[in-house]
Parts: sequence; structure tokens; C-alpha cells
Amino acid sequence: MDAVSRLGGGMQGLRVEEESVAAPGGSVVFTEHEGAEGYAGAEWPGARMEEDFARITKEALEALESEEGVTVTRSCASSESGSLMSRGISLYGAAGVSERWLTGHTKGVWRILPLSPEKVLSCSYDKTAKVWDLYSQKCTHTLKRHPGEVLCAETLGDYLLTGCGKGILNIWDKTDFSHVRQIHDPKEQGFYSLLRLSPDRVASGTCQKPNGHKGPWEHDIKIWNIALNQLVGTCKGHKGGIPKMVKLEDTYIVSCSADETIRIWDTATQECKGERRAHKAYIYSMCALGDMIMTGGRDREIHAWDKETLEPLGSFVSGHQGYAHGSTIYDLCAVSKHVFASASRDGVVKLWDIRTKKVIKALDADDGFIYSVCATTGDSVVAGTAGRVPLDPKQKAVPSLAYWKFRE
Repeated sequence: MDAVSRLGGGMQGLRVEEESVAAPGGSVVFTEHEGAEGYAGAEWPGARMEEDFARITKEALEALESEEGVTVTRSCASSESGSLMSRGISLYGAAGVSERWLTGHTKGVWRILPLSPEKVLSCSYDKTAKVWDLYSQKCTHTLKRHPGEVLCAETLGDYLLTGCGKGILNIWDKTDFSHVRQIHDPKEQGFYSLLRLSPDRVASGTCQKPNGHKGPWEHDIKIWNIALNQLVGTCKGHKGGIPKMVKLEDTYIVSCSADETIRIWDTATQECKGERRAHKAYIYSMCALGDMIMTGGRDREIHAWDKETLEPLGSFVSGHQGYAHGSTIYDLCAVSKHVFASASRDGVVKLWDIRTKKVIKALDADDGFIYSVCATTGDSVVAGTAGRVPLDPKQKAVPSLAYWKFRE
């Protein structure tokens, strides 16, 4: 296939280098986040998982390819023996050819945080976070000290923060990634999302109700003073897990939740300033672009909202079925001035132009469900996957980060 494909819409002037398709592999144990699709910790036969993923992806790609002006980018990377290589981070050299696959995590990659044009941090269900150097094609650091799944990360001044589902917030030196200290949530509600508010404060969103939990479960946004290691405020109102937050202006933020709502908060007073039921199911993610906020979730829909009033501004639809993706949408991120990316259980990352509300590029990772996506300032799009489940139950999934490099 042609190694370079032209991008349209908001990505004018950029072109995507050749993407590589991962080889089959994986595990019969599918580690999904609590509440997502009802598969948490469930053990699936490999054949059933492979068939399910193949069907969802096939339907999504067929719908995309029927749209005018949309290109689905796929290719394969082979080893010297001619067999498909194992999944990992697919990296591309100046000539636009696939150079290497890198792997490291043993369970799904739930969130990815860009650290620099060539570095990202991945958060995984395997209780670790990893720092990846995309230039040298290596994992440079593995951050442990998490008693449970790592679900979120954020930078704050000289620090890197990683949040754990077991109520632990780890603080690391952003330069050498040495461990500095921990903050323990006394209620152990779990750190599901993190958002930098100021040079010394972050907001955290709590996790979904765990299996077997007895009694009431509060879903709060908590304000932490990292310099003082103190909880300094709590925003109450959500009735479900809070997987993503976006900063607006001054002290205002917007959050999305499993309770199907999005809400605007004043973090200075901890008051809710606006609320809207935005979806018909769990809202997993949101991102801001210009004057708009995009949201996506289990109902397979992406909607746009005015970031000040939360008034609806339209929906993003792909294909003829009226949905944005063929399955649950787990993550959204801004890519450029007019473009954002969506990651889905259907195994495809889509790039959308907010001006036309249409797909301008579809990136087929071919590596199981895609949980997360981020864009670096180095014009790269990185997606975290669950890894495809093999037909052989003795094999295990190899979760990965699929990497697409854009250049002028």
C-alpha cells in the first residue's frame, strides 16, 4: 500500500506515515474497568473474544469505507522469517517505514499522558505506569508502588502524579521519575481521573462502585493541595464514577460521569454551576476544543456542547447507523486546532473535524479494544489497547500502545 496518505480537514499540511497492523495474540482473561460493558475480571473463551472483536471492527470499517473522502489506514509488519510480529508500539522512521514493535504491559492500557514531543506515560491495569521514549523506541522507566490498577496521571510543576483505583496517589520526580511520596485517600474511593488546577492543586475524580461493596458509595471530585499533602475541598453531586475532567477558565472545570451527566464546577467554592444529561449511558470521556466540549461513552455516540452553557451543538456520526463508533467509546483527546481523536472498543481510532463533524481519518490498530488515545506536541497519536485474545487459551494477550507519527 502507499506509505503516505494525505489528511484532509483540520489536519491540513500533515500527512500520516505508514501504520502497522498487530499480529494476533492475547489472553482469555479480559481486564476491563469496573462497570464497562459488564466484563470486569471476566474470563472469556479466546475464540468468542476474537470473533466478537473481528465482527465489531469489520462493521465499523465497512461503514467508514462507505463514506466519501475517508481513508482507513492499515498495513502489516513482518519479521525476517515472514511471520507477523508481536504487538507493541509501532514506530516509524524518517522514511515512513515501520521500524519496531515495543511491548511491556501485561494488562490493558487505560490512559496515556503526553510528557513531551517524544515521551508518553501509559497507565495500566497491571498496576504499573510506564514512561516510553518514542524516539529511542524504549520503555525508559516503570513506575510501581500501586496496590491496584493505575487509572490516571497528571503533571504538576516538578512532579508527575499517578492515581490508583485503591485510593493511592503516587508523586514522582518528573525529571528522573524517582518516587517522592504518596497521598492516601482516607475513604479509599479511588483515583479515576486527575486534572491540574494550579501550580500546587489537582482535582481527582472517584472510581465506579466496586463489586461486593456494602453500603453507600460517594462519587466526588476532590481538590488536593499537593504541596501540603492535604484534601482541601470536595465537589459533591455525581452519582457514578468520574473518568474524565476538563479545565475551563479561572477556577471552573467540567466533568463527565457514569451517571450520564456532565457538570460544570467552581473549584474555589465547590459548587455545581451547571448540569446536563448528555448521554443515554456511561460517559467515559470528554475533551475541549475551542468553544466546544465533546463527550463520548457506552452508547457509541459523540456529542458537542457549548463549554459555558452546556447547550447542545450537534453530534458526530460515522457510517449509516447513526453512531460515531461501532462500540463503546472509551477516550477522546484534542489533536490540533480543529481536530480531535476518539478511541473505541471497536478497535479503531478516528480523527474528527469539528467544523464538519465528519471523520477525516480512521486508524485501525488491529489490536483488540482501544481504551485510550492521546496526541503529543510532536504530531503523534498514541493509543492504548487491551491486546487481542488468541484462539489458543494457553497464550496471553499482549496489550500495546499503537503509535502513528505525523509530519509536515
